[in-house]
Amino acid sequence: MSRIKSTASIKISSICPKAHFLTPNYPLNSNIRPIELLDGAWESKKFRGGSSIKSLFGMLKSEPTLILESEVEGRYLNFKVAYWGFGQENYFYDRIIHGFPYQDILDESAKNRA
Repeated sequence: MSRIKSTASIKISSICPKAHFLTPNYPLNSNIRPIELLDGAWESKKFRGGSSIKSLFGMLKSEPTLILESEVEGRYLNFKVAYWGFGQENYFYDRIIHGFPYQDILDESAKNRA
């Protein structure tokens, strides 16, 4: 299982290296040097990722909100969470699950049922 996890991290890290550098070193909620990565804004006419969260925050910042975002990367599943409460000046947006091998679990479950 640990081999699967390390392979997933390498594969997915190579897809979005900017986010893996910016998030820990320049967090959005930093008082010193906040950086906001707006991924997903230019891939199509539909917003996703950081650009969609920023847009939603602009429209809904007076309402407490929780958003769970999922993304499939081959055989792996990633989850990000965004949230804000009453009176917050900014939102929180970060990855909570990275490289979850959902396809391997489905394959194993199918074998067990066969």
